[in-house]
Amino acid sequence: MTIKNFLKLKAANILGFTNINDNPYYNTYQVSGGFRFQDYNQTNVIDDGYAKNADLYSIVRKISTSASTIPLKLYDIKADGEKELIEDGELYNLLQQPNRLQTFTEFLDESMIYLLLSGNNYINGYKALGMGDVFRELNVLSSQFVTIETGGIERPIKAYSYQDTRNITFDADDVMQVKYPNPKGDGSDRLYGLSPLEAGNMALQSSNNIYDAKGNIVKNSGVNGMISSGSERSLTKEQGDAMQEAWDKKNRNTSKYGQNLVTSAQVTYQQLGLSPDKLQLLEGSIQDLRALCRIYSVPSQLFNDVAGTTFNNMDTAKKSLYTEAVLPNLNLWLQSFNNWFISDWSKHDNKNYCLEADISSIEVLQQNQREEADKDKVIADTIINVLNSSISNDSKVQTLIYSIGMSEEEAIAIVGNEIITDVN
Repeated sequence: MTIKNFLKLKAANILGFTNINDNPYYNTYQVSGGFRFQDYNQTNVIDDGYAKNADLYSIVRKISTSASTIPLKLYDIKADGEKELIEDGELYNLLQQPNRLQTFTEFLDESMIYLLLSGNNYINGYKALGMGDVFRELNVLSSQFVTIETGGIERPIKAYSYQDTRNITFDADDVMQVKYPNPKGDGSDRLYGLSPLEAGNMALQSSNNIYDAKGNIVKNSGVNGMISSGSERSLTKEQGDAMQEAWDKKNRNTSKYGQNLVTSAQVTYQQLGLSPDKLQLLEGSIQDLRALCRIYSVPSQLFNDVAGTTFNNMDTAKKSLYTEAVLPNLNLWLQSFNNWFISDWSKHDNKNYCLEADISSIEVLQQNQREEADKDKVIADTIINVLNSSISNDSKVQTLIYSIGMSEEEAIAIVGNEIITDVN
């Protein structure tokens, strides 16, 4: 799709919201002039983490953009299990643009970012008056502004309070919450997901401190070295000024970088380098990167940490990114989205809708599937050849066991029931 066609599609979809003018979500937007990041808990993981730390930003964006760019397909599941691909209709159009400000890719990208940072993703669904009992618009709620109002045993979550520039209270049924498990605390504390950055708090703070220290070292490093008289007689002020001018004239030139300068004057040069503790500090940042990668289950190799990786090549690292980080988070989100949003549209249209990720578009995973298909073909050919051979049933079982690693029970079942009698 070209950019021109994309903009036309987005403009056309916005028209679907022209009759929805009383959604309270936009009251906050109109007052604040835009959504903003503020402090999150005591660790300030949004302001001083995601919005400041290059390592954390890169890790989170790698996961969120990878997840949000996987094509999602809407199916109607028939009674016999057959799936019909849906490519038009009200629900389909809403899944192209869930609100007047975002495409679905942007919407999902933002949802993933909040889930990865805070351990929670909140989405508010809005039902327009006179347009049925299904959500007609979806908006991501900034996790740091959401407070859960608890109820009784029968209804642990009574409502969600959203406080930005204004206070808005949403009924619990009008909000989808995706969260990570939280064994910490008790009672209402466990209604919130546990942020990965709470476990990685020390690594994030250390990384931030090192970035600050790097800036200070560069800013305050001063001169690289010192020239002094190489004889017992000190240089006069005039001699020193003249030598400084000559040095600057020769040295302040990018073409001279890395070269040594020669002078006939009797002088000595003292290199003023970084102290060992400062050098060790600068090297420590890679350890924090690895720690942040670990808490998000992504290979640090993808962020130029070649020395610290256990992967043999980049394709293996990319596969791990999808299997360990991207797809688990996307599937967690899709499960909640299908149960909360898609199911209501199924009742509305008398269908059995399901939104699924199309992983066939992920090239690194398709290579894996092709390899598995090749292995399956080899196994199938081996079984056929063994069964068609003239050797005894006992030999057939042993051949299947040792040639393709089949268990004895599986081999017996494949060779035939007559071998069971022989073995017993």
